Amino acid sequence: MKLKGTTKIELTNVKTGEKEVYQNDNFVTEFAEEYFRECGALNINPLGSLQNARPIDDLFGGIMLFDKKINQNTDDTGNHSHPLYCPAGTKMIANGSIDFASNSNATELGQYNSEESGTPNNHQRMYVYDWGTNEGNGKINCVCLTSRAGGYIGAGNTTSNVKDTSASALTDSLFAYPGTGVGNRTIESGQDARIAGLDLSQGQVALISDTAKNALAAGSVTVNWYDVPVSKLQPFVSKLSFDETQLTARRTQTKTFTARAVNTARVLGGTGYILLLGVASGTTITNGSTVYAVQLNKDGTVTEKTFTVSSIATSVNLGSTYFVGGKIIGNDLYIASGYLQGQNDTVIFRIKGDGSTVNLTQSGNGARTFLVNEGRVYLGTQKYYDTQTEAVYITNAAVWHSYTSMYYRFGMWQCYDCPLIYSVLGTNSTTGVLLSPLSVVRPPCNWLSTINNLSQEIEKTAEKTMKVTYTLTLGQS
Repeated sequence: MKLKGTTKIELTNVKTGEKEVYQNDNFVTEFAEEYFRECGALNINPLGSLQNARPIDDLFGGIMLFDKKINQNTDDTGNHSHPLYCPAGTKMIANGSIDFASNSNATELGQYNSEESGTPNNHQRMYVYDWGTNEGNGKINCVCLTSRAGGYIGAGNTTSNVKDTSASALTDSLFAYPGTGVGNRTIESGQDARIAGLDLSQGQVALISDTAKNALAAGSVTVNWYDVPVSKLQPFVSKLSFDETQLTARRTQTKTFTARAVNTARVLGGTGYILLLGVASGTTITNGSTVYAVQLNKDGTVTEKTFTVSSIATSVNLGSTYFVGGKIIGNDLYIASGYLQGQNDTVIFRIKGDGSTVNLTQSGNGARTFLVNEGRVYLGTQKYYDTQTEAVYITNAAVWHSYTSMYYRFGMWQCYDCPLIYSVLGTNSTTGVLLSPLSVVRPPCNWLSTINNLSQEIEKTAEKTMKVTYTLTLGQS
């Protein structure tokens, strides 16, 4: 079966009654390949968060309109021929969700038209959204469907720069469809500090063979990949415990780089990279610190950077009692750190090549996560930093975890081969999801389910209302 989509955009001038109509076809992205990615013997019912009556609405029941065409020929993972998330440098002009049908102070947010929407027949689903004269104004070159939660959350309120505070405001989280996690896997003490990545496609977890500190001092690191029941059952491997000493590495890679003497170091992971990060003295990155970063990229290259840090607002702790996440992007290092055993914000900084810093920390951010999608660095789960425009944009997402309500021993990175996120350290529970080390949560829900690049740019102004009708048709080929 195959889905085909058609978009009809109607702009009506409220003064003259003149109507402009634009119609285009779209393509469905491979978002489902990631969302429906099988999550293994212990991740029970990964689709448990989808509604039973009409699952299609969870996957396509939101909409986002952008100022630019989305025509890149790959995504962050390198697995797909187009992005699965809004790319950096692209601004969301308007959004909507089938769950939202009231006015909002966030002027990007339109209203779902339930009367005109529906199912014309048993192989079509029609979504209709309306924006008033003061809503969704700007130049539009692309229309995309997203999940019902993602449509409300959006990809950043770049016009109003405010979060929705309407009376009917939803409480959707960036991880609105987590599935049902797993809470009984264990990992041997000491091995957790060497976890470097989780590859769902291979059903393997990466561990460096020695500590990050010793690897940096030696100028060499060996990464071993072990079979783990996260994407398929391994009948000779325990479902409940991960113990490297009982396993045989299925693949091994050794990389060399400049040897560095460090006092404290950590190994970090994310989509398409493993990062060794060390500080020359002490356990924190502070003013005057020398920081060494070595990034092992999935394409086989190695990126090395040295930073002499100046004017950093808050120290970044690399100690073992802290969650740490980060990535080298261009000439800069993005890093997040949060205390695992107490209440404090997760601090996030951009350390530039010249050592100067940009403080990206958001008050109340207790989510021990580090996420990057298409050049957009998430600051917790409500805001993101666009590495192209260098601006912070807010979304309508709810706080996933504030530091006052969070269960500790909790930290999440993106998988090595895909945008799904997994627990590095494990925790007792999250919002309805029981997690232990190496258990997986669905990817951020504001993915692009479809992409429709318009044949011509249109402009929505304060003299016009806008109606968008998006029809999905289920075919056989």
